[in-house]
Amino acid sequence: MKTNEKAIITKNYCGVKFEVIIDNRYARRDGTFKVALRIYHGGKYAYLNTGVYAATPADIDKDNYSALENLMNRTFQKCRPYIDEDIFTVKSVDGIIGGMEKKDVKTINELIERRLERMEKDGKFGTLQTWRGFATSFNKAMGQMCLKDVNAVTMHKYAEYLKNNYSQTTQTFYLNDLKAVINEAIYNKYLKESQNPFKVSRYDCDPNKIIVPKSAKRTDRYLTHDEIRRIWKYNQENPDYYVSAFLMSYLMGGINIADLVNITFDSHYWNTNQKEIAFTRQKTAEKNDFTVRLAITDKIRELFNIMGVTVTTNAKILSKEAEKPSKNYHARDLRINSLIKYHIQLVCKAIGIQKNVSATWARHSFATIANRLQLPFAWIEYTMGHANNNISSHYMGGYTTEQLHEFSNQLL
Repeated sequence: MKTNEKAIITKNYCGVKFEVIIDNRYARRDGTFKVALRIYHGGKYAYLNTGVYAATPADIDKDNYSALENLMNRTFQKCRPYIDEDIFTVKSVDGIIGGMEKKDVKTINELIERRLERMEKDGKFGTLQTWRGFATSFNKAMGQMCLKDVNAVTMHKYAEYLKNNYSQTTQTFYLNDLKAVINEAIYNKYLKESQNPFKVSRYDCDPNKIIVPKSAKRTDRYLTHDEIRRIWKYNQENPDYYVSAFLMSYLMGGINIADLVNITFDSHYWNTNQKEIAFTRQKTAEKNDFTVRLAITDKIRELFNIMGVTVTTNAKILSKEAEKPSKNYHARDLRINSLIKYHIQLVCKAIGIQKNVSATWARHSFATIANRLQLPFAWIEYTMGHANNNISSHYMGGYTTEQLHEFSNQLL
């Protein structure tokens, strides 16, 4: 579903558009949506949460309208100097409006906390969990780090701490988080360029500069075509809701649970004679919000029957789990992923698959098996919701319904 294009408030200035919109890509449980401040420039968008929620523009009362207008004007005034100097980009929006006054910031720890607060306000709970781990590790290793003390030598201590206490993958996550904080601090002039502890080019010969290690590869975290078929056969004989959810994720292009749990039998499903489901990938929606169409094959319908899915207008595919009370959506998704992992591992053990399978293996398995079946690479990328520049990824007309079914039917 694409964002509502009808703006509630609009301001244009030198090729940059500021507009308050109802962001109807993701509905809340009460049927309302985020009211967002969207900034458009150079063919790209930046979205800022306003803290206001509404189903339609008519639901926004006079006080909220006034607050939204003030927010947009304040944001515009902060961005205007950068626009006037022709150095404005949508990527810089967070840095421009997210910082505190320099006199109020004395430590890197404060900037990290500021970042956490923004993520929580924007509902980015998945990213927030990783960042909280980073913040804890940084505080434990470095204590309170004054801005004036930030340099390659002092911050190298943190890199060494991570190397001695965490896996390579976690090191990469946490150092990239720190790098983001440092870059934002430099952009907002809390730090000088010379204080950057990270190596920024191959010509930087300072041995103390931090080099972020590459993440460990995940190319071995997949099931083979034969193993997927064995799991399918076992599940037909011993039906299981969560194993079926894993198989559904695999058959639907390796769709993430965070997306699967929000998919409904909407107008697109009925308009295609119940042969397709369409969605926008949550993880990349702000940067790449094209719609992905997935074939609803006979195999997927078998899974609907096993799982007791109610196929009615606007019903959710995973309604059994989607409607359970949770502290937040991230907690709900973690619970479902955990249950899928537990159940799929029981099945793997029963049929002799010696692999530590989790919910994310459905996505890796789809990509690997589809590639080995020599299915079109452009279709694989499109179905997985990857951001790229090929035509099929950005236009819904890229594949016919028959093609979607032809490719998907080869997965089992």
